[in-house]
Amino acid sequence: MKDAYDVVVVGFGAAGACAAIEAARAGARVLVLERYAGGGATKLSGGVVYAGGGTGPQKAAGVEDDVESMVRYLARETDGGVEEGVLRAFCESSRENLAWLESLGLAVPPKLFPDKTTQPPDGYGLYFSGNEQPYEGSARPAARGHVPGGKGMTGAEIFEALRKAALAAGVEVRTHAKVERLVADGEDGIRGVEISDLTGTAAAGAHGLLGRLGMIGGPIPALGRSLEKRGKRSIVSAKTAVLAAGGFVFNAGMMKRYAPAYAGCMPLGTPGDDGSGIELGQAVGAGVEGMDRCAASRFLCPPEAFVSGLLVNLDGERFCDETLYGATLSAHIAAQPKARAWLVVDARQHDLADLQLDQEENVSEQPLAEIFAGRRNALIFRKLTGSGNLHLNRKRAGSLRELAEKMGVPAGALEKTVVAYNAVATGGTARDAFGKRAAYVAALQEAPFFAVDCRLDSKLFPSPCLTLGGLRTDALTAQVLDESGGAIRGLFAAGRNAAGVCSRSYVSGLSIADCVFSGRNAGRSAARAAKS
Repeated sequence: MKDAYDVVVVGFGAAGACAAIEAARAGARVLVLERYAGGGATKLSGGVVYAGGGTGPQKAAGVEDDVESMVRYLARETDGGVEEGVLRAFCESSRENLAWLESLGLAVPPKLFPDKTTQPPDGYGLYFSGNEQPYEGSARPAARGHVPGGKGMTGAEIFEALRKAALAAGVEVRTHAKVERLVADGEDGIRGVEISDLTGTAAAGAHGLLGRLGMIGGPIPALGRSLEKRGKRSIVSAKTAVLAAGGFVFNAGMMKRYAPAYAGCMPLGTPGDDGSGIELGQAVGAGVEGMDRCAASRFLCPPEAFVSGLLVNLDGERFCDETLYGATLSAHIAAQPKARAWLVVDARQHDLADLQLDQEENVSEQPLAEIFAGRRNALIFRKLTGSGNLHLNRKRAGSLRELAEKMGVPAGALEKTVVAYNAVATGGTARDAFGKRAAYVAALQEAPFFAVDCRLDSKLFPSPCLTLGGLRTDALTAQVLDESGGAIRGLFAAGRNAAGVCSRSYVSGLSIADCVFSGRNAGRSAARAAKS
């Protein structure tokens, strides 16, 4: 039968591409069904891959690291949410997985960017992409954020290398083909998929345009689903299936059901991240886990001056180290009363932040071609949000007592918090109560004072958000499990369709790294299962 495959992969982002490559190299006949044009959230991303344990770029840049340090760091980062054996396997395979990406044509410049940033400047291939420095006491800090060479957002380079490798391996790719359901029976497991194929129709062009509109919510997914109804229905026979269709941040209903604390955040990804892959698995009995945790990027830096201020909740009390990675900050904010928080700075910090935005986040000097290509999206986002927080999304007052009244927090509590913080900054207290490094502790003394609204659902200070949990799997094989823990024969999941290594916590690069780890595992496992 012409339409009979060993492995069908649902989704052609990083995870799906990795699965397809490995399955094809193992001798399987592989079909990828991609709902839009391909690339997923990876193609729109900054292209950061979290890797360590002594990678080639780390050694070339003089960065000392080992597997044990990486395991200890991620064990703290994930707070016991990932099985020890899985976490160790991820770390032990980290160097090889990065080398595998490099073998496909990616080049990571062996140059370290040492300062705090959300994305290093062009030409730097290594940076501290998470909480390695704030967590220094539990593990030796090492820069593990690996960025391929290129300009601006380099996620497109990662996907292009994977796309070429998949085609070279003999993978067949059909775009604008949505999988409507898995064809399965209780005894034999997966038998194939039913698809709605828009290829060759007048609607395909409009559908492709919608797929390129990342980080835009509202009616976009609904329009995509409307167009998909015009596709030609057919059944594709396959022995196994790999679900790699992204997260569910564009599905408002799923967000409210599973992750209500993040439901007001700005979706980060593509309209294809609407949970459809997860729902395909659930329809055949798959269990889910980790769906309540998301990675909302509430970054205070840049401008760097902001992280020397202090975060307080509605009780006027500080609750974490302000230099923490954005997703970690967001998790702390989500845990506060009414999920509200304010960043308090004084006039000196405010003016310094303004200067830093002018000097370091200069959009006007960027080539228009790169802006229109989306390669400077991160820079533009930082500029807009930073300027908005300085001049619009904040309260201003001549005293802390007056500021507290405008914030709606107890004045005495805020003043007490600032006094304790200033004591650390001026040397009156030996160590910050939350372990904040001395370089980022600065006294708040000069009026006027400012309070930036840091709620996660703020429209003036939006929090880009991606989902982390997904289908329950055996993480070492990517086998999908049912609600009781039993294997669903012939079904595998990877990337954000699965509850993987970053299902309980997130730092930049961990999702793409998990896509490579879980995707390669899924492809190899699916090929083995098809042969047997």
